[in-house]
Amino acid sequence: MRRIAASLLLIALLPLRAGAEADGPDYWAVSGLRQNARLGVHAAPKANARLVGNIPSDGRGLRNLGCTGSASFADWLKMHGAARRAAAGRRWCHIRYREMEGWVRGKFLVEDAEAPLLRK
Repeated sequence: MRRIAASLLLIALLPLRAGAEADGPDYWAVSGLRQNARLGVHAAPKANARLVGNIPSDGRGLRNLGCTGSASFADWLKMHGAARRAAAGRRWCHIRYREMEGWVRGKFLVEDAEAPLLRK
């Protein structure tokens, strides 16, 4: 009976893990910027790409359209401390914030679990 329950639990969790590995959270919040600083939104996932706008340091509800340059979820789980910070520093995420769409540095993003409540 335990084996059946464990198998059912594993089967139920597989789609969640696959979704997290492929897509990450649905929404991001800006984190790690000084108060009143702005997070640059770029036309492409690189620092010297044209700026299309910016987001305030307390910005929330950034729709996750996918990230690039980051470790897989399985690799991320194996990392600790400095390795995770280094991996986050290489990550760029494609986002939509209000009417603006572009790329931001992933190291300034954290999951925003409450964002769906903020949608209009």
